[in-house]
Amino acid sequence: LDSRGVVRLRDSVGRVLDQLGSGPVEMTKTGFSGLDEVLGGSEAGDLLTVGARTGVGKTAFLVCMALNLAKSGKRVAFFAGEMGPDQVTKRALAAKSQVEHWRIRTRRLDLEAARKVQKAAEELIHLEVFYCGLPSPRLQDIKATCDSCRADIAVVDYLTRCTLPQAESMRVGVNRFMV
Repeated sequence: LDSRGVVRLRDSVGRVLDQLGSGPVEMTKTGFSGLDEVLGGSEAGDLLTVGARTGVGKTAFLVCMALNLAKSGKRVAFFAGEMGPDQVTKRALAAKSQVEHWRIRTRRLDLEAARKVQKAAEELIHLEVFYCGLPSPRLQDIKATCDSCRADIAVVDYLTRCTLPQAESMRVGVNRFMV
């Protein structure tokens, strides 16, 4: 890789062939089998982006993915500039307990739902998930937080709210801080 980010394909081919020769690698699974099948899991340096229209459950999906990654032994830094820690926790409890989010939000739990939520809470407290609520984090903030939490993976809800150095694309900015 030169100063302009240019690498010759033949140089990359050699590295990839060397990697293939060293046998299979265990990929990090998202916990969504269909997605893992398509992606082959994920590895260090991957930038996975989720996009959809408002109200279809992007945050709920990311919370589930963060929980799945943590359940597999990863330390996860979860950045949610639009939600507070209690809101994210309610979504996590809903996902883990299979109790509707609105029931947890409105505190309308019958005995069975309350039992499920309590059981989910007992499992969640053992996961290494760290909440960060900076509304417009700089990529340096994300890296510093991940370093201080010793996070293996950063999940950022609403990447476009991140503050980038002037004239830098999101992909270039993220790649620069992935090291």
